[in-house]
Amino acid sequence: MNDLLISCADNLQQAETPVCGTDFGERITKIILSKAAITQAGNVPTPNEFHIAYIAGEITVISGITNGHKVFLNETEIEGIYGKEWYDKQYRVEGKIKRVSEEIGRMCEKLTRYETLKLWYITDGDYCFGSYDCSPSFSSLIQDQIIYIDFKLDFTGNGIDYSNYDSGYEDVRGILGGIIYPGVDQIIYPGVGIIHYP
Repeated sequence: MNDLLISCADNLQQAETPVCGTDFGERITKIILSKAAITQAGNVPTPNEFHIAYIAGEITVISGITNGHKVFLNETEIEGIYGKEWYDKQYRVEGKIKRVSEEIGRMCEKLTRYETLKLWYITDGDYCFGSYDCSPSFSSLIQDQIIYIDFKLDFTGNGIDYSNYDSGYEDVRGILGGIIYPGVDQIIYPGVGIIHYP
């Protein structure tokens, strides 16, 4: 074993972030909910497919989220002669909606009434994960020093965790629900016309 030598006069060692694996992001910045599956070509919808579903009223996109993360909740453990096995792993996506209004509060009250909704979530690393059949739970508007809405979206893992990277996920909803057309560098808003998309 190597001896660990330290002097109280030494400066603190600088932490380094190892460069390995894929950076999927550290927090959830957006959640997307739907009553049913939406049209998509791959395992996870692209930003453009989300835009089209948004215009059609098939999804709702909630941003303004802080402390958004996915946690492990529970699992079924079976023990037999060959050892232990685990099934039905349950997870939760949770956080706080900090950018709120009375309209968003009423929307969240309605979402809580659904038994099951389709869930996708987007991370700060521009990755989208989903879809999951989640059980939604939103709190009422909590008026503390900062007004917010707690949310908890529970689902059972199915053994497959599909994800997709696209820098366009940052603007899934777009201003006024615009549709981005790939390769055209412009965005069209209903009733507004064409605006160039940076």
